Amino acid sequence: MSNGKVDKTTEILNHRWPNFVGADGSGSSSKGVTLGATNYEWPFEVIIPGSTAESVAGLHDSYINYKLKATIARGRLAYDLHAHKSVRVIRTLDPAALELSHAMTVENIWPNKLEYSIVIPQKAIVFGTSIAVEMKFTSLLKGLRIGTVKCHLVEVQEFSIPGPAFSNKSHKKSRDIESWSFELDEQESYRDMIDDSGQGGFVLKEALPLPKSLKKCLQDCETHGIKIRHKVKFNIALHNPDGHTSEVIISLNPRQNTFTDNY
Repeated sequence: MSNGKVDKTTEILNHRWPNFVGADGSGSSSKGVTLGATNYEWPFEVIIPGSTAESVAGLHDSYINYKLKATIARGRLAYDLHAHKSVRVIRTLDPAALELSHAMTVENIWPNKLEYSIVIPQKAIVFGTSIAVEMKFTSLLKGLRIGTVKCHLVEVQEFSIPGPAFSNKSHKKSRDIESWSFELDEQESYRDMIDDSGQGGFVLKEALPLPKSLKKCLQDCETHGIKIRHKVKFNIALHNPDGHTSEVIISLNPRQNTFTDNY
């Protein structure tokens, strides 16, 4: 019985330097030289093509990693010596990238109950830092009280292996990365004017610290069949004057809003 798992390894980058010592041959058949007992250093460099896929680590289903391999050829009667060193390829945004200046915003109205907006000032967040969030609420129902605001960071992972037409293998799953809860202090959070319309309401500004480990949270990427995306979910509890509770559920990236009443 198949569990749907596919094992496949693809080499996406390979560069070989000329021998540092000895003849131009390679492997144990090369004509080498005898080195005295001391430390030796051979500086080297390589320009990695701009299209090279970035490293993807921390996944159970798939990964992209790079290793440097050094070999000392010792002749036909002795085993060659090998050493390996892992190298991470990190892709960064240009300082002028629009993702660093464009905000993610959701604004909506629950008729006769609540008007709200949530703003994250940048679409791109530096890994391991924090997500800045500004929330504004205006009550449209007398006696309505805003309760606990819960935030969740969700990571969506998609994996695909191309094949013949209509036979691509794909798999998708999500996991909760982190969650935060905030209580709205009505006295400290209230503003007589929260926007250009002149209406009053509550303003809540928070920073959501992100994990600094790739085992807990990956970077957004889309390369060689691996696609990682993140979204922030908000659950806002509302306490109605008649005693029942309501909830606003909001998702940023993609945009989604849900209103529910609990009696």
